[in-house]
Amino acid sequence: MLRKYPQCCDDVVPGIKKALDIRNLAPKAKCALIWILGEFGKEIDDSAYMLESFVDKWENEKNNEVRLAVCDS
Repeated sequence: MLRKYPQCCDDVVPGIKKALDIRNLAPKAKCALIWILGEFGKEIDDSAYMLESFVDKWENEKNNEVRLAVCDS
């Protein structure tokens, strides 16, 4: 939704942190979250720390799409 309608970020982004448990996300959801954090991070409290958790776990991440998303962010 945010890729197609970025103007909706004020309505969607603030609730992202409350709605997600990063530890239990599927790989595609992790990729989407990484993209959102990269694009709209200034709108999300603690976005840097959320991204940092992906960076810290990069070497142990088994999914190549997630690893690539971390590198691209």
